[in-house]
Amino acid sequence: MREVLVVDDEDDVRDWSIILFKDMGFTVHAASQGREALDILADHPSIGLLYTDVRMPVMSGTDLASQARKLYPDLKIIFVTGYAAELTMLPGVPVLRKPFLPHDLVEVVQTTLGSRR
Repeated sequence: MREVLVVDDEDDVRDWSIILFKDMGFTVHAASQGREALDILADHPSIGLLYTDVRMPVMSGTDLASQARKLYPDLKIIFVTGYAAELTMLPGVPVLRKPFLPHDLVEVVQTTLGSRR
């Protein structure tokens, strides 16, 4: 079973992302900030994908991804952002630009996980 951790400090955006991932058949875990996300990753090492907003208070998505990657080197990561300046946060990590359509998310997830339906 595929598991994803969705991290966004905005409730509406996080809830919408959760729905999209569930529609793709994922088991979804969710967090509103970085420390919570790291705790969830520790409790659920079967999570294979981290989907995180870049700009969040306390811990940025970039910092979260860097820490998560140190703990789980095989963890796949997708950044999502609405800011034009944030084009490359970590080498090899795709960036999904807000606003996006559901098919845009499906495409980046399939590319990141190396699977096409």
